[in-house]
Amino acid sequence: MGRGRGQRPWAAAGAPVVVLLLGLLYIVSYLDRLILALLVAPVRAEFGISDTAIALLVGPVFALFGGVFALPMGWLADRVRRTRLILAGVLCWTTATIATAFAPSFETVAILRVGVAVAEAVLFPAAISMIADLFPPDRRAAATSVFVGFGVFGAFGAFMLGGVAVQLLGSEPVAIGSLFLAPWRATFVVVALPGLLLAALFAAAVREPPRTVSIRAAVPVDAAPTSPERVFARRNMPLFVLLFVASALGQAIVLGVSSWLPSLLVRDFGFEAGQAGISFGLSGVTAALAALAAAPRIAGHSRSRGRMDALPLICAGAIAVGAVPLLAGFAAPSAPMLLLLLAAGYFFLVPSGTYAIFAINWTVPPRATGLFAAVYTLVNSLVAVGCGPMVVAMVSDRLGGGANLSSGMVVLVVGAGTLSILLLLAALRPFSRLCETTERPASGPSSRGQYETE
Repeated sequence: MGRGRGQRPWAAAGAPVVVLLLGLLYIVSYLDRLILALLVAPVRAEFGISDTAIALLVGPVFALFGGVFALPMGWLADRVRRTRLILAGVLCWTTATIATAFAPSFETVAILRVGVAVAEAVLFPAAISMIADLFPPDRRAAATSVFVGFGVFGAFGAFMLGGVAVQLLGSEPVAIGSLFLAPWRATFVVVALPGLLLAALFAAAVREPPRTVSIRAAVPVDAAPTSPERVFARRNMPLFVLLFVASALGQAIVLGVSSWLPSLLVRDFGFEAGQAGISFGLSGVTAALAALAAAPRIAGHSRSRGRMDALPLICAGAIAVGAVPLLAGFAAPSAPMLLLLLAAGYFFLVPSGTYAIFAINWTVPPRATGLFAAVYTLVNSLVAVGCGPMVVAMVSDRLGGGANLSSGMVVLVVGAGTLSILLLLAALRPFSRLCETTERPASGPSSRGQYETE
């Protein structure tokens, strides 16, 4: 099978199917990750813990282990068969999710959630690396948006799908084989099963795609990343970390509000847990998918006009605009008004992470995308997953507990939003200089082939 330009028939025929399967796995990963947020009340009741203890699992614990282990996973994604790496991760995180149903203590739950975090760290860098090899430069942004869109659906759909599972399982013990499990425990088993099915489909349908070789680095495809990639990473990683932190602060708003919104609906508006998950999930999914349909068009329009460097400015504007309806929603007198304003804010805030991925796809050498995606995962985990839910819980607990979740959300939106905008504006000029050196259509056919060597 040829590996040169225009000689990737398998990729042309099979790439959409691969993105579909990767996206479905992304949804399942979010479902297994976020289901705990719908089960706060029964878990607190069984183990006698606080909101902050739950937030530690949903936020900092998951973020620390998932983010740190993303680095070696990204390193592996640039060097080994990504299909096998992804399969191993899926099997490990689904096993840990099922085992949570049988945890005898909160400490055991915490250990198993760490296992889920470590295993899920495989998926994002390996998937971004595969997409870079499956699609030509002019189609990568759209393909990446589709994949990220599945993840966003998972982030909000997890509450909707989890809410359905909670309602179906009811309030009585559930029989699984000869065992009778409390409904919250049985929920972990139910949400893990789709992962096993998708793992089997992925193993049967997906082959490892040939790796793209950058124009200035004609080396064997199985070799480690060569000098141009290392030089690029050394020179530009600080800029990308700045972009990643800024976009992650936008995602911290989304994840922090999302993690506690179902509990807010239960505590302040009298919703049942399942009803809260479904209502919030429908609102969030609608807004998020509309946003991710618009984001590649906005970014593509700026690129077609020669303004790749506009990405940080677009992201800053979206965060500023999105914060306004979100803040108004926290003072809404009714749940429907809250959900409507939340959807309006999410339309602008959700794509903040997507713009950072566009920056990777447009400027980073193909054989370094796994590394940069892993660093993005690390930063996003520590900042967005680690801080977002935790800030809301800590402010709420400091002000007296469960009735103050909206106050914690206000603090998060104002603080994270302001800092994100400032960092994006600081990155605008250096990112513009980088785009000038990597996007030179007149000098060659590829937008990612112009990398300096020492």
